[in-house]
Amino acid sequence: METISEVEEKNYPPVTLKFLSTDKFAKMLIGKKGDNIKRMSQESKCKILITGQYQTIRHLEITGKPKDLANAIQLVSDCIQLNFDTYINRDLTVPNTQILLLMLIPKIITGGIIGKRGENIKNIRRISGAGL
Repeated sequence: METISEVEEKNYPPVTLKFLSTDKFAKMLIGKKGDNIKRMSQESKCKILITGQYQTIRHLEITGKPKDLANAIQLVSDCIQLNFDTYINRDLTVPNTQILLLMLIPKIITGGIIGKRGENIKNIRRISGAGL
């Protein structure tokens, strides 16, 4: 399996990651007059789009080089954490309320992500600390 730096050196085309988001989270990520999404796009060097206006479930699409995608996801996460209380009625009696972000993965690449005997997915869980 190639590392991110090896992929960058080969100059592969940009990658698009797609996530599902509620309308409330989408509005939070967009920000007033689109300020949040513009800032995150500029800082990460990625194209960040939110589609599905007027729908309860929206798509968040992030397109860019692999190393830039990691930065974009971090910026999205930071934006959610900073603005969570403002946009969501949070139950403060529940510590560490989790934020769920669903990533859409094409069926054709799921085997590569899982890896032989689940090794890739185990490494992703171990390194990121995320529940997959």
